[in-house]
Amino acid sequence: MHYQPGIPHPMMPPPMMPPQAIQQTVVVNGGGRRVNHVLHLLLTLLTAGLWLPVWIILALANS
Repeated sequence: MHYQPGIPHPMMPPPMMPPQAIQQTVVVNGGGRRVNHVLHLLLTLLTAGLWLPVWIILALANS
């Protein structure tokens, strides 16, 4: 097509873009990991009580 000078050219719409896929992220929180109290008891006994503060902090954080 040839257009005459001085006459505005018709604007062509941009090509249609395919719709973007929507990604839905689902986070399932199972309440966190449970404290293995038997393991922490053994570690507390083997370390003569030095592991007890770690066990208490973990137990309080996961309660």
